[in-house]
Amino acid sequence: MKTNIIIKQILIFTLLCAPAFGRLGETKDECEKRYGKPVASEGRNCVYIKNGFKIGILFAYDKATILMISHVDKKDKFNSIEISAILKSNARGRQILQITKDNVKDESFYIKNPNALFAYQMDEETIVLTDQESRMKNQEQSASEAKKSVEGF
Repeated sequence: MKTNIIIKQILIFTLLCAPAFGRLGETKDECEKRYGKPVASEGRNCVYIKNGFKIGILFAYDKATILMISHVDKKDKFNSIEISAILKSNARGRQILQITKDNVKDESFYIKNPNALFAYQMDEETIVLTDQESRMKNQEQSASEAKKSVEGF
């Protein structure tokens, strides 16, 4: 009986809140359809607010490449159901690997796991998601922007 209630709560939470969680690879237009207009935008970064969550997105070549998800109310902490819904909405069948302080700057960690979803819980309030394809797009666009900024010198 108690198990059925918990399963129903998880299902209701997932159905109501999953649309609030971003998806890596979505375009800016898709993100605006999901969240509405950004509440803040600078360069390749946009911040959206939806269903009590703040979603920060870094775009590269018009694709969402890094997601930072937190509650609008900083007093709220992520619970296991929310974390599970966020990870599942982005995993799409991929392995989920946790980024830690030890491997966050270890390039081989990412290269060895090209199809994984990388998740990092910065604190109890913020979850960061990316994948190898997204990381590569960010690096490519940053290099391209840097090259353009020094042209003509």
